[in-house]
Amino acid sequence: MADATCKRLDEMEATFRGSMRKVRAELGLTSFGVQTIDLPPDWDRHPWHDHAEEGQEEMYIALEGGGVL
Repeated sequence: MADATCKRLDEMEATFRGSMRKVRAELGLTSFGVQTIDLPPDWDRHPWHDHAEEGQEEMYIALEGGGVL
């Protein structure tokens, strides 16, 4: 069986004034990227971006609260 690593988000290294967590680095992932971002209610300034040229896709999951993408 493969090893598993568990860690609480609040124990992970944070950047951008604590709003983003470097999940990939904290869990030692190499096959895909993961990070979290905490956005305040009614946030509308997240920069639009696209990774299609790199052959990558993004997945968004609300861990708390809700929103519209």
